Amino acid sequence: MVGEIPSSWESGNGGLLPGKVETVVAQMLTPPSIDAVRTALKSLEDLNALDKAETLTPLGLHLARMPVDAQVGKLLIFACMLKCLDPILTIAASLSARSPFVSPIERREEAAAAWLKFAGNSKSDHMAVVVAYNGWLNARQDGWDAESNYLSGNFLSREVLAGIEASRSDYLQILADLGFVPRFEDREHGKGQSAEDSLSTNANSVRVVKALICAGFYPNIVRVHHPEKTFVQTEGGTVQKTAAAHELRFFTKEDGRVFLHPASVNFPVGHFESPYLVFTEKVKTSKVFLRQSTMVPAYALLLFGGEIRVKHERQAITVDTWLQFEAPARIAVLIRELRMKVDSLLLQKIQQPSVNISSSPVIEVLIRLLTTDGF
Repeated sequence: MVGEIPSSWESGNGGLLPGKVETVVAQMLTPPSIDAVRTALKSLEDLNALDKAETLTPLGLHLARMPVDAQVGKLLIFACMLKCLDPILTIAASLSARSPFVSPIERREEAAAAWLKFAGNSKSDHMAVVVAYNGWLNARQDGWDAESNYLSGNFLSREVLAGIEASRSDYLQILADLGFVPRFEDREHGKGQSAEDSLSTNANSVRVVKALICAGFYPNIVRVHHPEKTFVQTEGGTVQKTAAAHELRFFTKEDGRVFLHPASVNFPVGHFESPYLVFTEKVKTSKVFLRQSTMVPAYALLLFGGEIRVKHERQAITVDTWLQFEAPARIAVLIRELRMKVDSLLLQKIQQPSVNISSSPVIEVLIRLLTTDGF
């Protein structure tokens, strides 16, 4: 009956489990397992949607109004803030669909080469999807034959790409309902077109796109361990030898060693300029494989990651105790201040839905840091 606390929800000393959410959920007719509830709460804390007192943060207040997965919701909100909406709409829409890339068994090597071409030097499965989608839109403008040739020549599915296009429209409507982008009727009549365009002024910045993926999917972080440096003698002198992809090791905080899926554009990579990847899909078979990953810059982790602590004796900063960066304490102070300013902007958006928070000087500072991160 409603109001009873299941015995499985009792703590070891016979008392009820602490926490407002746990206590309330336990009184449901068919309560979920305690592990499921705690995992969900931890996920919301990791996203900075819920604080340790189980109170919605400014970000959480926005996410509570969005009929989408919390990670996708955060991705979309931050994309509006950092004026990088167009590519993030594509990435968010692609997450709910199967891959647009097809791989016929008899042409698998050709298909892999096409995927790598779309990724370029980004070291990002997500960027490969963005480039492929934009190419499809351009080809479609030139007629049916051009579109068909583009799809067949690049091993792409028209059905999946059309699904991504439809999901993008759905996400735009959700953002319009929250006041982050102009409503469709305003855009249709030209009243809000320039405002919508302004939310994609950083769409061509791969670094900002990567930072946003990090923001949406932290703590899905992989740490890359490169082998020890070796050098070879050439006619021009001694140069560092690039490691083979199989020599790299990948680790997550939760699973320990993991492996990049052979279908990932990062699978054949032998060197990552940043030793951190963010992933959005993980599967476990004989090993733990990461299907979709993107190399992310250090400042993305500092700005959008977990709890920051300063190691004064080492002149280092740690994020969630396991990601360590060499930096003076003043960097940590700067990062904490920026994080608080972002929370203030999100709260202001709740109180005044019409305000354009993307024009704030705080956002300009964030973008400057992310676009000058060193690679």
